[in-house]
Amino acid sequence: MQRQLVFGLDACEWSLVQRFAAQGKLPTFARLLRERAHGTLTTTARCLPDTVWSCIYSGQNPATFDKYFYVQYDPRTRDLRHVLDDGFTQRPFWKLCSDAKKRVGVIDAVKYPCTKPL
Repeated sequence: MQRQLVFGLDACEWSLVQRFAAQGKLPTFARLLRERAHGTLTTTARCLPDTVWSCIYSGQNPATFDKYFYVQYDPRTRDLRHVLDDGFTQRPFWKLCSDAKKRVGVIDAVKYPCTKPL
């Protein structure tokens, strides 16, 4: 069975990582770039920046989310409201893997509310 590692860098300037790795300043990244698959996401980030991690965690389109931006229109009040990170209500992939009896480790999941039970 193959192991999988998902390593995401939030708000990282990828060109700097590549340059510093090529200069030998980031040897681990240089090795990962040489030996493993990598890529840059092309996502909803420009239009809906608050949905990127939710899309990764859930594998869902942002149209299915209760939270798609920091500030959203609230039709009940006809005003804008601030939406916290606990607005993410989809099941993350690590929960699905765990339910399937796969060993999963999650460390510092960006924008995932700490108070939600896994």
